[in-house]
Amino acid sequence: MKKVLFIILIHWIYSVSIISQCLDLGIEFTTQAEIDNFKTNYPGCTQITGPIIITGDEITNLNGLNEITHMGQINIQNTSSLRTLQGLKSVKEALIIALYNNSALQSLEGLDSLTSVEFLLVIQENDSLVNLSGLNSLKESFALYITANLALENLNGLDELIHIQNLAIDANPLLTNLVGMPKLDTLASLQISNNDGLLNLTGLENINTMQNTVSIFRNPSLNSLTAFSNLYYLGKKLEIFENPSLTSFNGLNSLVQIGGEFIIKNNPLLQNFQGLNSLQYIGSNTDISHNVALQNLNGLESVHVMKDNIYITDNDALTSLSGLDNIDPLYINHITLNHNPTLTFCAIESVCSFLANEENSQFIIDNDTGCNTADQVRNSCTVPVQILNETSIQLFPNPTSGKLEIIGDDLNKNIINVTDSQGRTIKDFFYQESSIDLSNLPNGIYFISFIFENTRIVKRVVKGI
Repeated sequence: MKKVLFIILIHWIYSVSIISQCLDLGIEFTTQAEIDNFKTNYPGCTQITGPIIITGDEITNLNGLNEITHMGQINIQNTSSLRTLQGLKSVKEALIIALYNNSALQSLEGLDSLTSVEFLLVIQENDSLVNLSGLNSLKESFALYITANLALENLNGLDELIHIQNLAIDANPLLTNLVGMPKLDTLASLQISNNDGLLNLTGLENINTMQNTVSIFRNPSLNSLTAFSNLYYLGKKLEIFENPSLTSFNGLNSLVQIGGEFIIKNNPLLQNFQGLNSLQYIGSNTDISHNVALQNLNGLESVHVMKDNIYITDNDALTSLSGLDNIDPLYINHITLNHNPTLTFCAIESVCSFLANEENSQFIIDNDTGCNTADQVRNSCTVPVQILNETSIQLFPNPTSGKLEIIGDDLNKNIINVTDSQGRTIKDFFYQESSIDLSNLPNGIYFISFIFENTRIVKRVVKGI
């Protein structure tokens, strides 16, 4: 008798499971009546395995779906009267959720039980959505895309989110930071782009490694990367371009390795690479171009491996390659130095060693004198150095409070290079006046190099009186 009862129980559980799983080919709702009559038309259906589409101006609520607990894919799109998602209160898991172009949607309340989205959660072009309240139970999603939500002010509502593989936040004009994900500690790739009001990336402080790519571009108000203060490893590419308010890399001070490409383009206020002082390894191409205020590459002194190709092009204010001095030339396949109109000092050790083999691939042209051709760079690499005791040039007063008078013959059109005590280039320029102003520099020891055709004279200067 017990065996019979056991068999009946197993059969009942199996039958209930089969009944609850339904609509493996999916269903589309285009009217409110179709949603209201769902439980009548599909009794016992709580797990829809096929795709669900909800669309149309007539849809005002989803209350008829309030017994559904699991979904495969659900697209809620192109509605104009739907304000909340209250009818989805029983949904705990889904493969894909896409919320697209729902102009009246003000809240995600109704998804309060949702804990996991296996593949993709898209929140896009919902013009009335102010925050993400309603996703408060969500712990993980493989990918989360938050795109073009014109009223979105913050990410509040993602309180329990811990794991995301791919996060993209694009074209949300009122978003000023990324606060709202206090438990997020796992992130593989990140795209932050086209967010007009975004000032900083606060909210990402728990991230210390990322296995894939970081792309930060076209955020016109972004002025700080300090939220990355704990990031020390990036598995693939780092690209930062077209961020017109970004002044420095401060915040990336812990970053040691970039496994892929390093692309820094069209950031008009960047003057150097200070903030990347811990970086040691770049695993693929380096492209530094169209940064109109970039003066030198200081901040990259710790980089020893810069693999494959190096492209340094169209940086209007760049005068020196100082900062790349310690790169091992054995890892370089090719160097392009092109159209940097003030670039005069390229004779750093890594470049000199690479160009010493004339078979190595290079394209060096349309820079200033000293760096305009590969031969010019090679010639500068062989210039002997006279340090400190040369009397043909005098600097007065030394020590100085700031302004130095230059006394010497035949200095016209010679290059003057100013470095600090750690060898970092502060400034490169042609001699035009009989003085150098160090007033805006901190007190300390500086070296002033006068570069002639066949020699370089270096003077030690103390600033601090």
